Amino acid sequence: MILITNYIFIISAVIIFFGIVNAVRLHFSVRHLKKQYAILQCAQIDKSNSWPNIIILIPVLRESEVIGQTLQFFSRLRYPRMKLRIAVITTEREFENDFDDKKNTITITREKIKEFNTQNQNQLFHHIHYLNRHGVKADQLNYAIEQLQILLPNYFNSQTYIGVYDVDSIIPNNTLEVLIKDAIINKYPNIYQQPTFYFNNYKILPLNLNGLLSKSFSWLQSAFALYHESNMFITQFGDKKRLTRMEYCIGHGMFVRWSFLKRIGLFPAPIEDTRLGHIASYIGEKIRILPVFDSVDVTIGIKSQIKQSSVWFTGEAFIIEDLKIARRIVPDLSPWQ
Repeated sequence: MILITNYIFIISAVIIFFGIVNAVRLHFSVRHLKKQYAILQCAQIDKSNSWPNIIILIPVLRESEVIGQTLQFFSRLRYPRMKLRIAVITTEREFENDFDDKKNTITITREKIKEFNTQNQNQLFHHIHYLNRHGVKADQLNYAIEQLQILLPNYFNSQTYIGVYDVDSIIPNNTLEVLIKDAIINKYPNIYQQPTFYFNNYKILPLNLNGLLSKSFSWLQSAFALYHESNMFITQFGDKKRLTRMEYCIGHGMFVRWSFLKRIGLFPAPIEDTRLGHIASYIGEKIRILPVFDSVDVTIGIKSQIKQSSVWFTGEAFIIEDLKIARRIVPDLSPWQ
């Protein structure tokens, strides 16, 4: 009985200790983001032709109910219209399992893009369709980049940023202005990562067991994004860092400079974000945090949550392949890495 009590005491002490540590790290991350944002708000950088082009990619699959709202939201982003293009990437996987609804994501995307471009009298939105029922998100992204290089060759230069968002992403209207202000001040870092909150659908989740688990998961993921992921990017030292731990990116709110993305051979499959972070870690490339939040839905249902979490572990399985890519970029990479 005494032994069991001692075990319980030790386990409780460890949980409390790590809870306090993570609370401190969370506070540090929030304070850093607020400070960085305040500095950028005060920065006086005039809009000019020198601002880089930004291409945002939004891969979608069976999102017919929300794609119109997403396009409307992204049309409000503040950035010079001649320097911004947004591509929605549908896929032939839309028709898996004999799904042939006439009002599918592909049809609605085409209609809404035509509507918004006509309404705003510009070509802000583009539709790219990935003609393959096989492949993953990275394949959609890379196919879209190849097609956009043909459609918009002048948009791809060394300072162009390629951004990736999910269809449920909600970001502040000034996100791109904040990004470019920071990029100009810090001499155009190769990778930016935006922190994430998972509260978009929090209020509409049902109050049953699945709903309660999802609400708990939304808090857990949001806290983890601050005390671990944001902290991971903030605590990198110097303009260039050397590998002290393996880092990873998150697949929404991620901006990559075109010159760097081209060097690594576009987005690595099958887990484009985790592997991109690995490669950056190996070669000592700093991932800079963007001090505005991307807000997304939390996954509903314990099975979906387990499946979503498993993606991270899948990405971790490619560390040797990522090292090979890193050594192709930096041939004299030290053997101990």
